[in-house]
Amino acid sequence: MSSPLLADPIYIINVGSYIGESSHSGIKYAGKNGKIVIYLEKP
Repeated sequence: MSSPLLADPIYIINVGSYIGESSHSGIKYAGKNGKIVIYLEKP
């Protein structure tokens, strides 16, 4: 799972605060690797 590491920061478009399973795991992986995660809506 290297794609979240290619971007800096990570932008999450979570309409209605929904985050899919794949995005959720990517967010966790990116966070563990020091990437900034920015959400459209507060999760």
